[in-house]
Amino acid sequence: MINNSQNWLIDYQRELSEKYSLSTLKIKYTNASGYFIEIPKSQISKIPDIFIHKQTLVNASRYITIELKEFEEDILSAE
Repeated sequence: MINNSQNWLIDYQRELSEKYSLSTLKIKYTNASGYFIEIPKSQISKIPDIFIHKQTLVNASRYITIELKEFEEDILSAE
């Protein structure tokens, strides 16, 4: 799990970006927030229903999905 986590994140980011036409979507991690999807305000209108709002920033918003949250739980418990 730990060895393949980076590849999973890259693939999941690419999948979401292509599926929902969100070219600037990024998956990031912070110790305070955990894993999240960051989308600039310019693309807010394209956000699908599966994205769960987590935080609003000045120039972007952060979201999670159930799949990303499950990944986070799995990876943190594996460490």
